Amino acid sequence: MAAPHVTGVAGLMWSVNDKLTSSEVKQILMDTADRRLTHEGREYKVLNAKAAVEEAKHRWDADDDGIPNDADNCPGTYNPEQAEVCFP
Repeated sequence: MAAPHVTGVAGLMWSVNDKLTSSEVKQILMDTADRRLTHEGREYKVLNAKAAVEEAKHRWDADDDGIPNDADNCPGTYNPEQAEVCFP
C-alpha cells in the first residue's frame, strides 16, 4: 500500500513546485518522513505528507511571499511588493 500513497504525495509536491527533479522529490520524502521503532528496536520511516508538501513549497518560495525564489529579488525575506531594498 505504500507505493500509491508515496506517488500521490509526490504529485502533490510537484503541484506546488514543478521545478523539483525526481531525485529532489525522493530526498524530500526521505528527509521529512517520521522515524519509528519496531518492538525489536529496528527503525523504519512513515510518510509525512504534510511535511513533504510544505518542504517542496518552501523550496519554491522560501519566504512565503507568493513569489518563486528564482523571480524573487529577496528570496530569503518576505517582500511581496518586490521593493528595491531587502531588509533581513
